[in-house]
Amino acid sequence: MSPFQYPRLPPLELRLLELQPGLPEDPLVGTLLQRKLSPEDAEIPDYEALSYCWGDQSHPQRIKLKTPWRKVAQISYLWALRYHDRKRILWCDFICINQKDVAERSAQTYCLAGPCNAVELYGHGDNALDCSWYRGVTPNFAPTADGSRQEIDCDGPLPLSQDQWLALEQLLAVDWFRRLWTHQEVALANKETSVMRLGDEEMLWNKFMEAALFTCVYTWAASGPFFLDPARHVRNIEVFIYKALSTGSVEESRRNNLDWVALLGMTNLYDCFNDRDRLFALRRLLEPDAAQTIRVDYTKSAKQIMASASVAHLKQRRNLRFLELCNSTISPSWAADLQRPLDRIQLCSNASAKSAASARLIKPGVLEAAGVSCDGICSKPFELPMKKRFYDPEDHIANDSCLDELIAMMTFSYLLDYSAFRTESPPSSALVSLESGRRMIRQWITGTVNLDDDFRLLYNPRRVVATACTRTRNGTVVGVPLESCDGNIIVTLLGMSSNLVLRPQPRDGSHKVVGPCYHPCFSNGQALLGDDFRGWERRWCMDRGHLVFWKEGEPPCLSDPRLDGVPLPAGYTERTVETVGKDTLVWVHEYPYEDYRENNIACDPRMSEHELKNRGVPIQRFRLI
Repeated sequence: MSPFQYPRLPPLELRLLELQPGLPEDPLVGTLLQRKLSPEDAEIPDYEALSYCWGDQSHPQRIKLKTPWRKVAQISYLWALRYHDRKRILWCDFICINQKDVAERSAQTYCLAGPCNAVELYGHGDNALDCSWYRGVTPNFAPTADGSRQEIDCDGPLPLSQDQWLALEQLLAVDWFRRLWTHQEVALANKETSVMRLGDEEMLWNKFMEAALFTCVYTWAASGPFFLDPARHVRNIEVFIYKALSTGSVEESRRNNLDWVALLGMTNLYDCFNDRDRLFALRRLLEPDAAQTIRVDYTKSAKQIMASASVAHLKQRRNLRFLELCNSTISPSWAADLQRPLDRIQLCSNASAKSAASARLIKPGVLEAAGVSCDGICSKPFELPMKKRFYDPEDHIANDSCLDELIAMMTFSYLLDYSAFRTESPPSSALVSLESGRRMIRQWITGTVNLDDDFRLLYNPRRVVATACTRTRNGTVVGVPLESCDGNIIVTLLGMSSNLVLRPQPRDGSHKVVGPCYHPCFSNGQALLGDDFRGWERRWCMDRGHLVFWKEGEPPCLSDPRLDGVPLPAGYTERTVETVGKDTLVWVHEYPYEDYRENNIACDPRMSEHELKNRGVPIQRFRLI
């Protein structure tokens, strides 16, 4: 039998499957239609999208498409979706995209955008899932009088049997939840019309999400003694909650014009067949200008894709935040390795003090960036959480300054003492203070742990990149990537929030990027502006994403006191604008040239490479390979 031949698909068109009606025993028959998809021209055909989960590929079955037959792995789902009395228009990537045509796959990733009606399927036939947990939870839900939201009766235990809890465990273990591409489906689908199909039962996605989300966050959801695999169940709950809340995160991402650098870490939660999809799957979650920095091209390697996206990000955003994702010294080391875990170091500081990047690609694979060498590593780092005592307890258990240094490194200074939340009454419970941190560490050492303390506030190794600890040449305790070693240097690069560990290459004077790090002495622009805050205390404001300065009897100051008396370059003015309900500073140039684009208004022009050199700052150019 000759294989099915796909006709050519013109730009801005997609294929749709017109599934013919039939009885359960009838073979599947359908027609592939080609329709224009152009949201800009309001040309969006009416169709339902079948979820991106290919199912078991070991026993493909056939569907008749006009005259040829096509073997498809996910065909049983189409039997479940087929109407007995009318046609149904579906989009399903395993049929509607020629998976053997790399150019078509790339083009369709660009083409498919905007909300659609989604049909998500979990289990069919012999693999149908038990939905009894859903029926056990929904009686606790009741609409308010005006119908605007749901009220939940959560007094007492949920009325679920052990079998119903196990049914929920089975549901959350389904591969669909861990598939990367399904994240964007949930985020972008029309929530009012999207349907979940569990076995032979259908329900609106919103109803399913409310019930499942409520059940997952309920106290017993992860702690029942009857779960078959409690550890895996806890991970599955985390993935589901993130996916269920993805709608709000997309809206927030677009509202704040976030870029792929900020979102790439979330792909760690999901599985995908192709590592390049970790980047490609983010395009539809971004504003168009941010999405343009990601060019879909399945003919290039994952490293090439990341390098291309990083250079495009640099040109558009004028920052080096993509270096905070670096996780491998394989060249080019300044582009993250999509085959390894991805995350950004979470800091409450800005090492480059609102400077714009001064960097360029000088030849393929070589990125040149301006910055300052700050310190060096002179001993082998060891991994946190510590398996051996870092200090002799007899010498250091009573030494507050020693413990404060350790706490600052472990938390990356995400501390109440250095936060704008410190002025709140009562103080925020989301942050640990130096005082409570000392108490926790002393309890660890002496074995008198207070179970009321939330030790995750002090150190959470899953949410950071710099998972190792060492002392530098200057004697500072720093958080660094575990791959760091003796002879590596720590630098501050313009346009980068964290410090960076580089590995010098004696052969040609270039450097490989080891990864981001936290250096308490250089985390707030000290390499560029010094450490004299002129009597002001620094506080990190989470809402603004930058430092504010506080002095007894004075209103909070947004301007860095270290720049007092430093004039703005000609043509610039400083303004105060409101962002997320908070005042913040921006700098605007009188001429709207490309060099003064609006997305650079958060960068202080006094912190440019030229201005810093004029003030005697020892700026160097580092060649990153």
